[in-house]
Amino acid sequence: MQESDIIALCRKGEMEGYRLLYERFARPLLHTGLRMLGNSGDAEDAVQETFVKVYRAIGGFRGTARFSTWLFRIHMRVCLDMMKKRRPAMQLADTDRRSPVPDYELTLALKKGVDTLPRQQKACFVLYAVEGFRQQEIGEILGIETGTVKAHIHHAKQRLRSLIERE
Repeated sequence: MQESDIIALCRKGEMEGYRLLYERFARPLLHTGLRMLGNSGDAEDAVQETFVKVYRAIGGFRGTARFSTWLFRIHMRVCLDMMKKRRPAMQLADTDRRSPVPDYELTLALKKGVDTLPRQQKACFVLYAVEGFRQQEIGEILGIETGTVKAHIHHAKQRLRSLIERE
């Protein structure tokens, strides 16, 4: 089913449309939430809150941007709000030592480093390096200029590089 058809179902109040949206986008949102928030419980909460907001606001989706950009914008706002509300000590990522990761120490250092980034840098870096969004799309998602996105990504990379070199 085409994305536009699914959105049309949602606008009519059809729960099937929301189920299809959830099936299509829950996993990428959960992945982003995990990278932003650092633990699966908060990431799952963020996905649920995002879909509640989508349910309430689907009528406001104008279609001038891609639906995924609109959806990720909502999701990133939810994640950033959650980050503001919690204590800094809770921002360390969950780490599963049982999963086979080639450079485990490097991966752990990177996760910890990403968690220390300021919120906007972290959001830009995660959307760019992990989720693969273009810088212009990140600007649309976060509501900031593309130049600002580039600067945040650059500073995040510099900070991570220096943190990893110290490890």
